[in-house]
Amino acid sequence: MHIRKGRDPLVAFVATLGYSRASWVHFINNERAETLSNCWIDYCTTRILSKLPARVTG
Repeated sequence: MHIRKGRDPLVAFVATLGYSRASWVHFINNERAETLSNCWIDYCTTRILSKLPARVTG
């Protein structure tokens, strides 16, 4: 989703979960494949880490 175009663009990377409609938004300044890939990695990491317990006992 383009927020601002021109010399200094601002783009919103939005991922929405289908079953819960929860959304994750990351603002970026370009749409290069590397940047979008990093957004997906950040999103997946956030989802995985949010499911871990706050304290891991061993």
